[in-house]
Amino acid sequence: MVCWQFSDTYTVTVLTGLEIKSRVLKVRHRNETKCGCVGDQNHRNTHITGKPPSIFAVLCVCVCIFRYQGYIGAALVLGGVDCNGPHLYSIYPHGSTDKLPYVTMGSGSLAAMAVFEDRYKPDLEEEEAKRLVRDAIAAGIFNDLGSGSNIDLTVITKGNVDYIRPHDEANKKGVRTGDYKYKRGTTAVLSKCVTPLDLEVVEESIQTMDTS
Repeated sequence: MVCWQFSDTYTVTVLTGLEIKSRVLKVRHRNETKCGCVGDQNHRNTHITGKPPSIFAVLCVCVCIFRYQGYIGAALVLGGVDCNGPHLYSIYPHGSTDKLPYVTMGSGSLAAMAVFEDRYKPDLEEEEAKRLVRDAIAAGIFNDLGSGSNIDLTVITKGNVDYIRPHDEANKKGVRTGDYKYKRGTTAVLSKCVTPLDLEVVEESIQTMDTS
């Protein structure tokens, strides 16, 4: 199974991944935006290939986004378990990749990485790892104004993927106590000045280059 999609309306600002024993834990802050507004808080894209998972998927994604030289702003975390065990990669928008025991991506990645560097150890148990990645994502949420509140957790083992959604809501949205829409004319206009602009219209002629 390969899970990835490029979209101009889908934004995830914090991604983390943690590799332990025979499994991979992936956590993300979830926030889908449409025209600047939250579109769907529970949106997931899953593409079933019907093939055994392989780290070859990393190469496919890297080659795809490398063609665009970073113009596709996709900072990805790709993890899974194949015949050789668990693998965890971070993939940058320009197509480079890192293979590490724990990774973070997105605008809140620095705060999340600080939590990993402080508390990570190779022999983590699953429940301890869940708490660690949850706290890492929460740190990214509280230290990044672009992040929202929901935390999703995915536990990937050989032959099984466990989606825990939502795992936690770290930063609950407050309730507005009043209406902040003011009527036109509420603020008085003290003075008004209009400056006319004299523009010169220039006609531009374009000649095609002879490439024969």
